[in-house]
Amino acid sequence: MTALRHNTEFAPVLALHDTRAPMVADELRARHLGVTPCPAAPLLAASLRRRGVTSRRGPLAFDQGCGDHRALGFAVSWVDGRGRRVGLGAAANADDPRTLAAAARVVREFSAVLGPRTVLLLAEPEPVDLLLALDPATVAPCRRQGRPAQWLRRVTDLRPEWLAGVRTLGVLTHPDTERRLVTQVVSAIHGLGPATVIDRGGAVPPERCPSDEEV
Repeated sequence: MTALRHNTEFAPVLALHDTRAPMVADELRARHLGVTPCPAAPLLAASLRRRGVTSRRGPLAFDQGCGDHRALGFAVSWVDGRGRRVGLGAAANADDPRTLAAAARVVREFSAVLGPRTVLLLAEPEPVDLLLALDPATVAPCRRQGRPAQWLRRVTDLRPEWLAGVRTLGVLTHPDTERRLVTQVVSAIHGLGPATVIDRGGAVPPERCPSDEEV
């Protein structure tokens, strides 16, 4: 199991884009940390949309000493045992309490489910903590076998509450599953902690199956 070291920041930020709309970080930039990728950014943006808040995505620079404090940001980053840093981040206008609270909430709800996971790429249901079905044709077999599955039409359907306590996650595919969707799901999971991907004969492999040392 790969160790996680967490680092949480709440600091004024200088966003690289217009902050009239909240910003979800594709990457965090700080002088003392360099660039930190945020692969789970689509999940945070989707969570904001479900709250009725439209956001932008892009690089988010933050610095305690920046001169313009009109935007406040929330960022969480972690470092695995190999020294790779990954993060979550969002920012909003300090004069807009509603969107500022929403930005803080999505970072906190996803940071609450950070942790190392094993991701199994499956063609048939197997016992796992959470089973994600990426094609409607795979849902019925799960029900017949008494293995409930969450059907994802798109990666942004993935909810943080589904991931609470999950250490082994199954990604169930069908020959008709879009390869891009498999890749997006695997990438998002890597954005929520070190993930070891194991191919158990999944019908559609992702375009790239990174190991936790590649995050």
